[in-house]
Amino acid sequence: MFQARLEGYSYARIVQALTEMGVPWPSAADRERNPHRSGQA
Repeated sequence: MFQARLEGYSYARIVQALTEMGVPWPSAADRERNPHRSGQA
């Protein structure tokens, strides 16, 4: 992620790539710390 940003990729493109790879959002990965989030992207 950090390397992609240094290479000039936008935050939106990085998020899109992570989503396509199936990386869970923080709210989905740590429900205890994010009870107010639905866990959906």
